[in-house]
Order: sequence, then C-alpha cells, then structure tokens
Amino acid sequence: MQIKSVNIRIPLLALAGIAVSAQLYVVQAHTIDVDQLTVSVQSEGETEAGSTAGSPHGHGAAPQPRETVGPLDQSMLHPEEVHLKNVRQLTFGNFKDDPQIAAANYAEAYWAPDGRSLILQAAVNEFPCDQVFRLDLLTGALELISSGEGRVTCSYYTADMQHFIYSSTEFNNGPECPPTPDFSRGYVWPVYDSYDIYLADINTGEMLENLTDNPGYDAEGTIDWNTGWLYYASKQNDDIDVYRYNLNTKERERLTDAYGYDGGPFINYDGTKIVYRRSMFKDQAEEDDYRALLADNLIRPGVLELWVMDSDGSNKRELTNDGAANFAPYLHPDNDTVVYCSNRHAPDGRNFDVYMLKLSQPEMEPVRITWDEEFDGFPMFSPDGKHIVWCANRNGSVTGETNVFIAEWVD
Repeated sequence: MQIKSVNIRIPLLALAGIAVSAQLYVVQAHTIDVDQLTVSVQSEGETEAGSTAGSPHGHGAAPQPRETVGPLDQSMLHPEEVHLKNVRQLTFGNFKDDPQIAAANYAEAYWAPDGRSLILQAAVNEFPCDQVFRLDLLTGALELISSGEGRVTCSYYTADMQHFIYSSTEFNNGPECPPTPDFSRGYVWPVYDSYDIYLADINTGEMLENLTDNPGYDAEGTIDWNTGWLYYASKQNDDIDVYRYNLNTKERERLTDAYGYDGGPFINYDGTKIVYRRSMFKDQAEEDDYRALLADNLIRPGVLELWVMDSDGSNKRELTNDGAANFAPYLHPDNDTVVYCSNRHAPDGRNFDVYMLKLSQPEMEPVRITWDEEFDGFPMFSPDGKHIVWCANRNGSVTGETNVFIAEWVD
C-alpha cells in the first residue's frame, strides 16, 4: 500500500473525518500536511511511492489534482433552504478558461458505498458528450474513468467499489456523439437504442461485460449493494419499463408492465423499496403521442409522477399526483424520506428544485428544499444519511453551467 500525495486545497471530508456508516463504511485513516497543503491518502493496490503514471485522461488515467472542493460558503444557500447547512461546491465548470467551450455540465453524482467518493457524468472541456468521472472527496482529485468516446449516462458503483456500471452508445454507435433530438416536436428526451449497460473495471476503465445486450434503449441503472440486483429502464415490446438483473445469478425480471414510460428506478440502501417515475396519460391523444415519439427513440417528459414499489415489483403505489415533471427520486436510509426534482412550483415549467416527501405520510404536501431561481436536481443522500449531494446552476461561472454541491442534511 502506498501513500499518495496530491497538492491541492485542504478538502471537504479530510478535515471532517466523517464515519459514513455504523458498519463497514468508515473513512480510512489519512494525514494532512497543513504547511504544504498536501493531503496524503491511503491507496490500495499500489507498491511504489509517487503519483500514478497515466495520460491526462482516459481509461484508468492518474487522477488530476484540481482545486475542486470549495470552502464552506453559506452565501450559496437561500434563507428558505433550512434543510441544508454547511454547503460546499465540489466542481467548478470547465478545466480550461476557453470561451469557445460550452458551459460545463456535471450531473448524476452518486455516492460510493464507503462515502469517500462520487461517481458522476460530465460534459466538460474537450468532451462535448457526457463521460464518467470519479471525484475523490478526500483529495478533490477528478478522474475520467470512461473512454472519452460516445455518450454515457447513469453510472453507479458496484458494492466492491472495484467496478462500476454505466450506459454508453460507444460500442453500438461508435466514438462520435449521437445526434441531438429534433426539438421541432417540442421538448423531448432521447432514449438512444444504442445505449446498453456495461460493467467496467474502475481502475483501468476496461469494459468487462455488456449486461443488457438488447436492441433497444437500456439505461438508468442503479445497484442494490446488498444483493447484486441491477435495476434499470429498458425499451422492449414497444414500451419502456423497469427491469432488474442480478449480477451474481444472471436472473432477469420485468417489474412494471403498465403502458407508458416507467424509469429512473432507485433502490434504497437496505434493498427493500424502489422509487421511480412514470409517465401519465390524461387522454388517448397523449398516449398516441408517446407511442409515436417512442418509435423514433424519444419521450416527452411533460408529466412524470413518482411511484414506489417493493424490490420485487409488488405493492406499487403513487407518491405524487400534481401534473408536474417529477424525477430523480432517492430514499434516505430512514426508508421514509424521499427527495426528488420537480418543476411543480414553476408556472412556465422551466425551473426545477429539490423537494421532499415522506412515505409514511401519503397526504403530506411536498416540502420544497431548494429555492434557487435556476436548476437544482439529482439529489442523493450519503450512506449514513447525514449529507446530501445535488447538481445545480447556482454560483456558476457562466450561464447554464451545472456543478455538484454537498451539504449537511437537516431533517
């Protein structure tokens, strides 16, 4: 085991010394040389001192030292955001100051089982299409762990943290970015049929296995770290439904079958409940519109309601019924608190914020958590439930920039 030193700003969690779980998930020992502003982090599987060699980006490249972890800055919070405290910004736009590069977009930042890092997707710098990155919360190092080719989405750690899953167009569609949707049909999301879900080695980036190998769209995957079930959305039989696949036994099961989009499944930390989103049709015209768009690998996310079901697909029930676009739900380790993203407050439907509801209180009016005038979404609780990460346009260096933020959670 080697002690790896990275010269950066004193980071977020190294000073906090956070124990991320009562059981296995505990931040390992580390030291801080305050004079040199150097963080020394114990790193498994290394035998020689010094930084790991590697290209600036690509499969298994050395993490790039960056001042990605900002200081505590309560000015980034609004007075109404009472469920958040001690906020820090974790990413800061593009690596290079180049006005020709589009605004950076970091999204879907999900915790590792041990709470020491996040896996996320980003369109940043020379990568116009999303790629998978790992952000070390102890050092602030940001490492590209996908190939840099095609478009990726929905990455997630496996339980051993030596692998990750992600969806990619690269292996079915080549290295180029897939075409953007035709917005002449309104605001639509692409559901590329070239997306499959892959298992990869987190240290080398090598793709090890195609887990879906289906001619239609396969994405939106999350993993139950207790049992090895992968939950995901798949286009089969002219519809998109939630499926699950066991990484150990290779069993595959369909969990939803009502016509219409069912996707974005998130399994809770003890593997008993799934929260997900469903498209709801108010009339035949909307159902016909869904069918026509899906034939062209598109969906219209105008009305999405949240549902919950048991991990085997039983006991389905609706959580929201407000006619808004509700998505990215996530359950707190208390198995009751759900945070999610919604535009329910926005008259024009353009602004999204994070909301909270309780499974135990079905009549509860959702509580608004974030109050910024721009996008806030993709919330996820830490494994111990003490922190929350989310992605937001607030405090961006340029218009439209999306970054990752972390705060302590106040229930």
